[in-house]
Amino acid sequence: MKIKIALALILGLLWIQVSKAEYPVLTSKNDQCLAEIRQSTFYGNGDANSYPVLSTGPVSAGQVWKGSEGGRICVRFASNCKTLPADFYCVGSMKGFSEGQPVNGEF
Repeated sequence: MKIKIALALILGLLWIQVSKAEYPVLTSKNDQCLAEIRQSTFYGNGDANSYPVLSTGPVSAGQVWKGSEGGRICVRFASNCKTLPADFYCVGSMKGFSEGQPVNGEF
């Protein structure tokens, strides 16, 4: 029984070390009349169009979004307040680098 508990503790500690990563932080520098924020739910890059939408609408200067470790947060904003462009600006983070530290991006 003691061996099983010790093994479980060791494996748990190894999992915690392996799963650590940096995390993305996205900050709005200016007010935007229309912006769409998306966040990946997995490690890696992928297509920003496939990420779940966090918010769509007006954005205030200084507004901040924090993503999950190893993930990405992406934004696209309309300069004309009507039509969102096709391209996203993304802030990504990587698993195993700068563990627990933010990766900052502004738009």
